[in-house]
Amino acid sequence: MSEITLSIPDEALVALKVNPEQLGAERRLAAYRGYDLLHDDAASRAGEILLHHRVRLDVHEEALRAGMVTTYEVAQRVWGTGLGVHELRFALGEAISHLVRLDRLGRAREIAPGRWATT
Repeated sequence: MSEITLSIPDEALVALKVNPEQLGAERRLAAYRGYDLLHDDAASRAGEILLHHRVRLDVHEEALRAGMVTTYEVAQRVWGTGLGVHELRFALGEAISHLVRLDRLGRAREIAPGRWATT
């Protein structure tokens, strides 16, 4: 398996909830290839992934603002209707994950089991 390393600035570590002082002077992260792709610029790829997740959170929040209330409604709004059983299970799991994250960020709250609202 190929390995690349990159230096991680303090502000990125704080964003990831890692105490930079715990890592000492050596601040390197091994990034392994996935899906048989090697990323020459691991820091740039990490930025792309962070942006993707921020966009996903925004899309879920927008679904709530558009009137979707249940996890199922949000999942349908984000991933569409007509999903197969496995796709629907994945969509619901992703919706739950993003809605819980929005709740922890103070951008949404669970008003009843499986029912959500923006804050």
